[in-house]
Amino acid sequence: MSTKFLTNLVIALFGGFIVVASLTFPFTTAAWLAFAFAIGVAAVTFGVQLDRSRGWEQRVIDAGMVAISAAMVVISLVYAGITLQWLVFALALGWVAMSVSGLTLHEVGTWRSERGLAELKPFVRTTRTFRTTQAASSQAAPGQAAVGSRIA
Repeated sequence: MSTKFLTNLVIALFGGFIVVASLTFPFTTAAWLAFAFAIGVAAVTFGVQLDRSRGWEQRVIDAGMVAISAAMVVISLVYAGITLQWLVFALALGWVAMSVSGLTLHEVGTWRSERGLAELKPFVRTTRTFRTTQAASSQAAPGQAAVGSRIA
């Protein structure tokens, strides 16, 4: 199982739990749960950066996860009451949305590799080098060396 799939699944479950907890538990309990889970998400996200197979797409999603975690820590310590409830709810939905996008990218990449399709890189421009010399050997008679070619 890849770390991309595992971390996105765990963070999606964390986010789903915080979404429900923000609307069911008292404000102070929801604030401390949001604080604890934000620290956990940031720690998991920082920990998996050692894996080189994550790719730049997943690293962008990871950066968004850390940004949401940082906002969640600040909000859980600064705000209170109904404002806290709805901000924690919204940020937890952000975790879920980013995790689902990471899971979707992982699934598409796996599907494409199973079917032998090329990687989907729409924003990466490939550079092609064209040769300006003709293939002189194809024009030479059999058994003769082409003009301008080296004979070893």
